Amino acid sequence: MKNLLELNAWQSLNEHFFNIKHLKMKDMFQYDDGRADKYTYELNNIYFDLSKNRINFDTFSYFVDLSKSLKFHNRIPELFNGEKVNNTEDRAALHTALRAYENIQFEEIADERTTFLKRAEEIIADVNVKHIVQFGIGGSYIGPKMVNEALSEFSNKLFTIDYIANTDNTDFEKVFNKIDIEKTIFIVASKSLSTSETQYNLSKVLSRLGLSEPNEKFICLTARRERALELGFSSENILTFCDSTGGRYSLWSSIGFTIALNIGVKNFEELLKGAEIADKHFAETEDYFQNIPFLLAFINVWYRNFFDLRTKANIPYSDALKFLPEYLQQLEMESLGKIIDKQGNKVNYATGGTIFGNIGTNCQHSFFQMLHQGIDIIPVDFIAIADSDTRLLANCFAQSRALMMGQELSEVAEDEITGYNTHKFFPGNIPSNTFLFDKLTPSTLGTFLALQEHKVFVEAVIWNINPFDQFGVELGKTIAKDIEASIIAKDNHFDSSTNNLINRIKH
Repeated sequence: MKNLLELNAWQSLNEHFFNIKHLKMKDMFQYDDGRADKYTYELNNIYFDLSKNRINFDTFSYFVDLSKSLKFHNRIPELFNGEKVNNTEDRAALHTALRAYENIQFEEIADERTTFLKRAEEIIADVNVKHIVQFGIGGSYIGPKMVNEALSEFSNKLFTIDYIANTDNTDFEKVFNKIDIEKTIFIVASKSLSTSETQYNLSKVLSRLGLSEPNEKFICLTARRERALELGFSSENILTFCDSTGGRYSLWSSIGFTIALNIGVKNFEELLKGAEIADKHFAETEDYFQNIPFLLAFINVWYRNFFDLRTKANIPYSDALKFLPEYLQQLEMESLGKIIDKQGNKVNYATGGTIFGNIGTNCQHSFFQMLHQGIDIIPVDFIAIADSDTRLLANCFAQSRALMMGQELSEVAEDEITGYNTHKFFPGNIPSNTFLFDKLTPSTLGTFLALQEHKVFVEAVIWNINPFDQFGVELGKTIAKDIEASIIAKDNHFDSSTNNLINRIKH
């Protein structure tokens, strides 16, 4: 396979970059009154304004040429048809099949969905259950936690739902101390049932309850049914999902069990069907100029590889979406933080960048100073809901305009005392996207999240990396086991820094 940097389309993009890199967005708007309309898209009542980017029509044209040279017309069917796109783990990536209703290709996955949704209805109908405690880490809790917070308006208010993810005893005790065992169900969410943190917390709760193995109050969400049976879970309390579902792509499966419990089965299915709208848009929109995940991916690659921008901010102007930055951080950084390509070679170009964020307007009083006047250019994705408070929306729209326009020294009144005004200079020309929901509903949220998944897939194909493995998660955990054993045995055999740290905590 030809190296990305050697492709004619890539070289054309590079030449195009040098031709337009100094253009200012505010000038583009001044010279083209219709610019916003040309770079605005809509899907399922979500408005995608991409106009405040350092791009023009030719930028997308060159990226379309790149997509054709990378044979995207083959890559997308491979994803949806269950081919082994996760080549390093020799399996498919079937998260799209989890939300398929109109075109079900994988009957077993549809049957698993029917089973866990039926079980959810049974628990919802059980008036004795008031508290749900889920054990799981990574994708087994970040997605469900984020969606439940985002859709709190749709909650049936039947349950208190808590998540225990890491092994911090403070977190565990905070939840355990409010448990009424007669009214509580425990959910263990782990694809492999070998995740160390989840194993540790399960053993801890069993010990605190005086149990040797899970009883009827424990439900297991996993791809390893036999392993769950070995651990003592009853057959009817094991809700499986496909092995070809990665953790950060798994909220659509039985991993989203707490979502179905919280918002009800019907609303959970609306979440899935909203995602299916995005799937159909991605798979069926052959015109890449109109394909939203392609456009979002093009913009990210444009800034990462040509402008050499290493960081991006996600800023939701909605308290309901306060966990969205964390969710997108995992989706993008765990999927795209790769230095090795699909053939096992070290890449010679940049791949995924650093993702961070917080809710507006809170973060306007923390890191927005750096966004406006820092040395580095940091693109921003603004996310807002149209039926929000007027002042909140005004701040969102104002920030994107301020980042674009900046402020010249000639626009600033000279300080009466010092005579200086350079500290009020804003360079501007900082790019952003604005994603505006008409309303935040299960359907629109499902569409938005699925579009983000597909954007990541497009970026991964361009960079020729596998977005569905996460071997970088494992090395630190492996070393941690050795260090834990050393702490217990009081036997140091590491580098001097690690040995000193171990000695510092030994009692």
